[in-house]
Amino acid sequence: IHVSVLDINNSPPVFKTPFYAASVAENATVGTSVLSLSVTDNDVGRNAEVYFSLEQPPPGSDSELPFACNPWSGEVFIAAALDYERSAFYSFTVLARDRTSRTLASGTQVNVTILDVKT
Repeated sequence: IHVSVLDINNSPPVFKTPFYAASVAENATVGTSVLSLSVTDNDVGRNAEVYFSLEQPPPGSDSELPFACNPWSGEVFIAAALDYERSAFYSFTVLARDRTSRTLASGTQVNVTILDVKT
């Protein structure tokens, strides 16, 4: 007799910390890494594979985020030019979801302070 025990997707991804904070100079170039997010998922195999997504503000809002998140690594990076005078602080949510049909997710708050650079 051969018995196989299969994992069910019963554990959501959990961020290592409830919020992340970073600072970046306004003259940092597009593509510059701001921070890397980290999660654990107590499932195994495909149920433990996690992808990340950055929640954008509602359409039509004047607070479009100049950041993006690599869906596989959790790296948050600069996606558009920064301008301290336009906004010196950004706060947004990043979600981590596992990659199954019964998706479980969690979120974390990310706060980024833009540092003024006098030219």
